[in-house]
Amino acid sequence: VVLAPMDGIVIAPDLSELEGRVTRLGESLLLLAESGALSLELEVPEGRVADLEVGARLRFASHARPESPAFTDLVHIESSSVSREGRPIFLARAAMPDGEAWLKPGMEGVAMVEVGTRPNWWFVVHRVTDAARLRFWIE
Repeated sequence: VVLAPMDGIVIAPDLSELEGRVTRLGESLLLLAESGALSLELEVPEGRVADLEVGARLRFASHARPESPAFTDLVHIESSSVSREGRPIFLARAAMPDGEAWLKPGMEGVAMVEVGTRPNWWFVVHRVTDAARLRFWIE
């Protein structure tokens, strides 16, 4: 029997990995997510983080149910980058709205953050000009 200080869902590790293993005093055995308090963790490329603001509206579609998007707002953007798969990214967080009971910890998907309206050609031109500025030191 394991007692926890709150109700929640065990999200890591696979308990079969712990079987027969000796653990050190103070080592975490289980990771518990609080029931009903899910949040989104967004991985934002460094070239796009300047476009984001806390409070920006976003739409999240999970790979499990892309036909059922959830809408929420950004609540936090990290001030420094971390490395994921060898590339620098910034982490941003959004609270998941209540009523999305099918969402489970660890699910992945795609988020689209509203950053204002721009014509389609702007996205192509912006990428090309940014690349040229970095490569040729154009101001």
